[in-house]
Amino acid sequence: MDLEEFKFGPYKIDPKGVFYHTDLSYAMVNLRPVRPVLCVPVHVREVKRFVDLTTDETSDLWITAKKVGSRLEYHHKASSLAFTIQAKEAIL
Repeated sequence: MDLEEFKFGPYKIDPKGVFYHTDLSYAMVNLRPVRPVLCVPVHVREVKRFVDLTTDETSDLWITAKKVGSRLEYHHKASSLAFTIQAKEAIL
């Protein structure tokens, strides 16, 4: 994946904020986190709703969340993780 292609809705994401990526998903730092440690796993292809993702995209997104989440949990000595699916309109 070309590092200049990272987008989140209408926003271009600085590649320096992306710390993990596959061909179908990436994880970025949230600049305005609700919680002290918050990253955002994102699917690459833009779709209106989560249910519009293909099976491969859905699997890759959750595998990305699991990999990134387990590393954050270990690093911060946390005892749990929370994942939320949020509509794009609520984020932007």
